[in-house]
Amino acid sequence: MNGAPRRFNKILVVEDSLVLQRIYARALARLEEEGTLLVQAGYAFQAFKRLHENPDTDLILLDTTLPDMSGMEVLRRLKQDPALRGVPVIIVSAETAKEDVQQGMGAGAAGYLPKPFRLDALFELIERTSRTDPKPVIAHG
Repeated sequence: MNGAPRRFNKILVVEDSLVLQRIYARALARLEEEGTLLVQAGYAFQAFKRLHENPDTDLILLDTTLPDMSGMEVLRRLKQDPALRGVPVIIVSAETAKEDVQQGMGAGAAGYLPKPFRLDALFELIERTSRTDPKPVIAHG
């Protein structure tokens, strides 16, 4: 049985593609209308900076292929940081081999969404992650 859903107050999107950043911004606009703030970063170093500037971030959407560091390394570092390890991370990646998915989920991701993805699959994964007792989920883009 799933717990009650909670609203995310601040979502960090870590994505280096400007096109996908715009897609996220448009897609997540409905959450912004409900009071969720969307913060974006195109590089891993920017993501850590944004997290430092926004310590109340409560969901991270993470690409695995970033210019300066792999998303898997970002995830490992997040899960090693006592202040950030509790923030759920949804990996959104074109890397969809079984080993990649297992690596991400094994590193502590709350969900894995393959690219390209449908917006309804993204929202479903965000909704499932918003549950108070979320189970890791692998979505089918």
